[in-house]
Amino acid sequence: MKILKTIILLISIFSLGVTTYGLFLPKKQIKNSNIEINVSDSVVYNALVDIRAWEHWDNWLRSDSSTLRFTYSINTVGNGATRSWDHPIYGKGTMTLSDCVRYSNIHTIMRMSDKKEVIGNIRLEKNRTNTTTLVKMDQRLELGWNPYMRIMGNALGRLIDSDQKEWLANLKKHLESKN
Repeated sequence: MKILKTIILLISIFSLGVTTYGLFLPKKQIKNSNIEINVSDSVVYNALVDIRAWEHWDNWLRSDSSTLRFTYSINTVGNGATRSWDHPIYGKGTMTLSDCVRYSNIHTIMRMSDKKEVIGNIRLEKNRTNTTTLVKMDQRLELGWNPYMRIMGNALGRLIDSDQKEWLANLKKHLESKN
């Protein structure tokens, strides 16, 4: 009986420690990446507002093109353009483009099947001669008050960070190879 009490006490202390740790993690994960692309801001913008064109540089398709399929809204360009997926690894989700401001800004909302949202923003800054464009990408994941979601969100934040850097590098390679 003493061993059982000791085991229960250790599990309780461990659970309390993990919960406390999770409560001190941030409620939001914000990831920022940027890359300079050697094409004009209009070329970058026109590629980004066409959500169907994302297949040319999308990381997910590069890693698993055999089972990943996207479905698209009727409108695939600009505000309201949507793509959805259902995949054994990535789950179900939908991404929508909104607040598209010509040659400067694109807002994205990715809704996952577990009700989590990743809010993104892509900003374009052209240089003075408009021969290169700085693409800045921010993604925000709201984790709420659940300490266990915050712990999982910490790991997910690292995944988002590496994923968006790869996505931007693929975008650069695609656009620069076309011009």
